Amino acid sequence: MSSKKKMQSTSNKKSLISEQISNLPQEDQIEIVEDSLKRLPNEERRELVQESLSYSGPIPHYTDFQGYENVLPGSADRILKMSENQSSHRQKIEKAVVLSEVENSKRGQRYAFVIVLVALVFGFILLLFDKKLEGFVTLISTATVLVGIFVYTKESEKEERKEKSKDE
Repeated sequence: MSSKKKMQSTSNKKSLISEQISNLPQEDQIEIVEDSLKRLPNEERRELVQESLSYSGPIPHYTDFQGYENVLPGSADRILKMSENQSSHRQKIEKAVVLSEVENSKRGQRYAFVIVLVALVFGFILLLFDKKLEGFVTLISTATVLVGIFVYTKESEKEERKEKSKDE
């Protein structure tokens, strides 16, 4: 067998073994590696240390700031300024959305008040003109719709509070 085929065969075996080991629980993996190291002569042993660092945030990790500053002086300040501007922009947008929702809610309440008032007046006018059935139906249906909207709103608020308390 040629040396090239031996290398490919050895490489395939190593990748297969590595794949099989990676599917085992971490404790078993550690045990296998420790046993393998114990079997090796001292001169062939090497120490392997792997470290993983994860960071998430609106600005880079402080160690990255040093690197940016070393490459381009003043860049750390520019990054902070960019982050501050983005934060300020996001807060302005959130404030505009909240104010818009409040205004839409007020407008909806005004329209609902006018519609209910017209329906009630119409019901009373029907009663004055001896249309008792139509007048009572108009008044009762208006009251029923108002109560239904009130109950639905309260239930929706209750569900929303429950969801928020689960998230926190």
